[in-house]
Amino acid sequence: MKRTIVPLVLALLLLSAPLASAKEFSDAGQIAHTEAVQVLSELGIVKGKGGNTFDPTGYVTRAEMAKMIAYICQGGTVSKEVEETGLTDIRGHWAETHISYCYTQGILSGRGGGLFAPDDNVTAAEAAKMLLTALGYRGDYTGPAWALTVIRDAQLAHIFDDVDVTSDEPVDRENAAQMIYNALLAENAAEDTGLSLLEKNFGLQSWVGPYAGGLLPEDITFADRQEIRVIYKDGEDGTAGQLDPSDTVTAPIPTAHEQFPADARAPGAGVRLIFIISIRYDSL
Repeated sequence: MKRTIVPLVLALLLLSAPLASAKEFSDAGQIAHTEAVQVLSELGIVKGKGGNTFDPTGYVTRAEMAKMIAYICQGGTVSKEVEETGLTDIRGHWAETHISYCYTQGILSGRGGGLFAPDDNVTAAEAAKMLLTALGYRGDYTGPAWALTVIRDAQLAHIFDDVDVTSDEPVDRENAAQMIYNALLAENAAEDTGLSLLEKNFGLQSWVGPYAGGLLPEDITFADRQEIRVIYKDGEDGTAGQLDPSDTVTAPIPTAHEQFPADARAPGAGVRLIFIISIRYDSL
């Protein structure tokens, strides 16, 4: 059986000031990792470039990676305080607060001689190392074999899932988005609760299960029992950690409210769909 991923985005609650979504970028057709870019853009972790483009094949700098990791570690609310790092080439840099936060948290390190090289492109191995330490991994990521250890741990943590990169080469924007998205959904090694960064820092949960029918806009169709992902926020009422009618989350694309029908077979019958990021289904 071959698993096919068909991208789809459906947001179901109004926000007064919507953020850009993956499908709204002028170069959306060039984005392969639409699910990752969609979620990260809606959470404010990634933004577009000039001219309303995302530039999926553009490379990510070390400063940009630090900024995105600072966002996922602080739930989108980034401290404006600058901690002393001893890094001489970040003073006055636009990402100084993000770099200093990540540096003092042990998430990233310099390149020796008091330098961080913020405007150098980040390699896939460097990005993976930052994400692993953000997830609480404390492997031996120093010495001549550090990259091999990082690659091993990143594979075990599923950070490289659906990612097409070479470890010692610069990582582009959409593959970096996929790596960060994988890290958001991964189990946090520093927590004994098993909470992911998505749950711990954004208060959101991810549920994957079969679609069981419901009202959808006319231009969105998919078959009964196809597997979908719903990212939602647990309500104060209902069952914790389970989709139910009390669960809602504000989502940045204004559309009509939609619901599963009361007799839906999927867990969470009657719940508002928050946003469906993709449809997954098996085909020959």
